[in-house]
Amino acid sequence: MRRASIKNTSNKMTRILIIQLILLSTVSVLGQTVKKCYVYQYYESDTSSKTLVLTKSYNLSGKLDSEVYSGYKNDRVEAGKTNSVFYKYNGTLLIEMKIAEMNGDSAKHIFTYDSNNLLIKKEQFLYKKHLKEGKTINGCITPDDCYEQEKRWKIELIVFYEYDLNERLIQQLQSKEYFDYEIKIAYKYGDSGQLSSITTYHDSLIHMIDYYKYKKQKCLITTEGWNRGSKSGYNSIEYVVEIILIVWVALFFRSKLFQYSRILNPLTNIISRVKA
Repeated sequence: MRRASIKNTSNKMTRILIIQLILLSTVSVLGQTVKKCYVYQYYESDTSSKTLVLTKSYNLSGKLDSEVYSGYKNDRVEAGKTNSVFYKYNGTLLIEMKIAEMNGDSAKHIFTYDSNNLLIKKEQFLYKKHLKEGKTINGCITPDDCYEQEKRWKIELIVFYEYDLNERLIQQLQSKEYFDYEIKIAYKYGDSGQLSSITTYHDSLIHMIDYYKYKKQKCLITTEGWNRGSKSGYNSIEYVVEIILIVWVALFFRSKLFQYSRILNPLTNIISRVKA
């Protein structure tokens, strides 16, 4: 099966069109069929330069097993992405994700679940040259003064998740042990069971609050919030609703004017002839 998509990237002088070609294939492994996805990209000005930039492999259960990037370009990564991502599962649950950079540091994420298969902990490790004990970035004269000589795995982040009796996420806590301050995100729900607010705390101080409002059809219509940094409120979705309403009204009156013009135009012609 073949599918093509078009992506645009831009540099300082010109805008280049990149064509992306996606090919799907099946491979037999131990008598069972697994899928592979090959992504090619080439510039519009040179169709002969088709290059394989991404290979996706799927396991026997159909889940994504690995992604290998080699010069992949998109709107956010103009220079080309060059890394590999590997996924590990326990049944249907993702328990580990490794990101190996071609010319840089690597990362590893480990996911822990409870007996109800709900995510309760996420750990992030980095494989790189870490700061020496007692050293800070501001006190460095040269990298050798502050950083270890060899790369190694070291935990950088732990996030804990809590749920209510209905298995809804109610709290997300980022440990202060591996960060400058503790980050806690609290989720609240209304009587109908829908999300009503999200509050973000930095070291127990409220940093930001998002409020959610719904119509009777349980459709989100507005998001309002408050941010400690700007010390002001904001409204993000209601403006979209207002714009859609204005456009609808404009189109409605335009259609009515078109109908009236079909009636008025013949009358105008008759009046003009009589005057003549």
